[in-house]
Amino acid sequence: MIAEFLHRVSMESIKKAKGIVYPENANVMLKIDLVSFEEKSLNVQLEYVHQLLSSFSPIQIKVTTDPLEMERIYLARKGV
Repeated sequence: MIAEFLHRVSMESIKKAKGIVYPENANVMLKIDLVSFEEKSLNVQLEYVHQLLSSFSPIQIKVTTDPLEMERIYLARKGV
């Protein structure tokens, strides 16, 4: 698991450069990258992390397993 925080300045830079939109009232984003060689293991990790994050009442939790969406997020982050 890899976790990374983005602050509002970085989020705004990514929004302007790559068009990725964040909730307007969000000041920080936590990006978590889960890796597993087995889908069942990944689903267990995903459920655990989702429950944990939900307990903090975040503005939004977004999950993707779409390789194109993931690549877009990684490229946007590198562009900051």
